[in-house]
Amino acid sequence: MTETHPTAVYSVGVDVSEDPAPRGRSSPSSPGLAPPAGPFDPLSAETIVLPSAILPATLDSVLTSDSQSSFATSETLLLDLTYTEYIDLSALLQLCALLRQRARTSLTTLLRLPRHQRVRDFLRTWRFEAGVQAATGRTLYSQVTEDSKHYFGEAQIYYLGRKRKTDTTGEEFQVLLSNRFWGIQAYALDAMDRPRDAVDQEWARWRSSLVQSVLRRHLHAQGDNAAEELVRVVLFELISNAIEHPRARLMLTTSRAVNIEAQAGHTSKGERIDRSLSIGVWDDGIPFTETLRSALTAGQPIRTTAETQDDTFRIKASGWTSESPVLSSSYTPSLQDPDEVLVLASLFSGISCRAALHTPTQTVGNGLFALYRAVIDSMGGSLLLRTGRVYLSLKRDSSRYASRYAAKVRRIGGTPFPGNLIMVRMPLT
Repeated sequence: MTETHPTAVYSVGVDVSEDPAPRGRSSPSSPGLAPPAGPFDPLSAETIVLPSAILPATLDSVLTSDSQSSFATSETLLLDLTYTEYIDLSALLQLCALLRQRARTSLTTLLRLPRHQRVRDFLRTWRFEAGVQAATGRTLYSQVTEDSKHYFGEAQIYYLGRKRKTDTTGEEFQVLLSNRFWGIQAYALDAMDRPRDAVDQEWARWRSSLVQSVLRRHLHAQGDNAAEELVRVVLFELISNAIEHPRARLMLTTSRAVNIEAQAGHTSKGERIDRSLSIGVWDDGIPFTETLRSALTAGQPIRTTAETQDDTFRIKASGWTSESPVLSSSYTPSLQDPDEVLVLASLFSGISCRAALHTPTQTVGNGLFALYRAVIDSMGGSLLLRTGRVYLSLKRDSSRYASRYAAKVRRIGGTPFPGNLIMVRMPLT
């Protein structure tokens, strides 16, 4: 690791056969509280050992469930990533968000870095240090265990942007990899004269000739204008949505195109290849379920316009019971509806916290309706939301039912997730 290159990761599963587990120590099959592996800092800390694969559900079950109250209450807590081989992109943003939550309440969190260099190089290339420093106000170096500090300054081996013999992508992608384009970008919204500038800066990044060249090559199956639509609609709505959330002071963005990395020769044997482009945005604003519920409690309207297109959503509920298996976008939620319905309704055309905030003139984007229509209908992708105690994933409904979209909506107990996270995934060739 190096403090001169702050970083964050969306890592995939990696082949670590060249770096076997030390004799006498095996990788834990499930996460939980456990003694630290290796030398321990002279601090009174509880330890949570994370498993080899860190998915959004992993962090939900380990860090925010009722049984793991340590994360929310322990004065000093060690998160041990020693055995980590896979980190999902959305899980990395979630981790930054949870670290910020603890930092805001003056709780100390220590990290033990992964023992596999390929994963540490992911962290470098995907600018994990930048995400952690923006989220907590402290350098990553000051928040790792003593036995992890020797990794800072080590020579990077993987993801250097060097052209391989098997590369079929062209040198544009290699340049983007070298420049750490895909890594976490942090925006201090409260320090910007115009938060809208964050939209302009992301537009400039994604509209560069290098990026557009790569996107046109790998998004062509979605149409000749897919690369431009990705920026004009998808990216624009993602960023606009985040900056409009009340009390949003920090926004983190990141992305990854694993399929292109594989074609460029940067994946290892046995690595799981996700054939999609993933873009994630997290903000630390008030969860939009709270904003909508506050408006309903105050008797304020949450629908800005009448529904013009009636989309139907087939609901697969987990941890709660939905009164109806299908919900129409013409439905306007009431105060009696649970948060899970409010999260789904936040996607509907015309439903917005802008009405509750009385700020229609400050509108930047067209809402989540435009986002999911572009991602799912135009590009054949999917979308997920994580906020409060709700996780929602949305895709085209391929079942025998007549619904247009399939929505998995899960209730998650324990500590509410801070802020709002949206991740979109679109298939690549």
